[in-house]
Amino acid sequence: PMKKTLAILLLALCLALTLGACSEPQDVIDDPVIDIGTSKMTYTENGKDVFTYEYKTSTTVIITDYTGEYEPHTLVIPEKIGDRYVAYIGDSAFRASSNILSIETKAPLVSIGSYAFADCAALTSLDIPDSVTEIGKGAFYQCQSLTDCSLPAELTSIGDHAFYLCTSLESITFPTKVTSLGVAAFYGCSALTEIVLPEGIAKVGAQAFYNCSAVTSLTLPASLTNIGDWAFATQLVALSDDAISTVEGSYAASYVKEQRQNNAHE
Repeated sequence: PMKKTLAILLLALCLALTLGACSEPQDVIDDPVIDIGTSKMTYTENGKDVFTYEYKTSTTVIITDYTGEYEPHTLVIPEKIGDRYVAYIGDSAFRASSNILSIETKAPLVSIGSYAFADCAALTSLDIPDSVTEIGKGAFYQCQSLTDCSLPAELTSIGDHAFYLCTSLESITFPTKVTSLGVAAFYGCSALTEIVLPEGIAKVGAQAFYNCSAVTSLTLPASLTNIGDWAFATQLVALSDDAISTVEGSYAASYVKEQRQNNAHE
């Protein structure tokens, strides 16, 4: 009887394992991707390794590194890699790529990471898609050949040191959705001739436009309620009253008046 009971138990166990193996698997949820088995992959174009990338979500990738051309060239960021959209540029992804002259893309980028294009010494122009909402810390740090930059329409924030020492930058147009500029965001942009901040910007970090010595006019909106130390120090010393435009009764107007009085007494 004992052997018979044991045989029945073993048969029942085998049957249970067999049924379990045949059951339907659970749906896999991969948005965002947590574990895809491969952390980094390489995108190849025309036989040349161009980008190292990772899956970001079920529909997007993030570019993490660049191993492309050594000759001076225009960097073309693809709209898709495989069946996923290029939506993110990772931290330091193109840093010190000294032969990138310009950037073109139709990718639906959302953000540009910290120091993504820092020290790209030959970079002269940018094509940043309107879908970008965030430019990270030091994203274009010391891009000393950059002359002009039209910022994307959906942009809301510019990180600390984002355009630090872009000494050839002559003009910058801020979209209306920008609410904050980081610390030293445009520090030392010594070729910049005009600063016009649109209504909507609330915060400008310390030294944001410090040592932008070529500026001939400054416009500050009524929405501006937080101005960091030395943000406009160079302009408040050098410009005439007529060259500075503020809204009467606004925080910016009071700030400018106080700072100019303090400078006059020093």
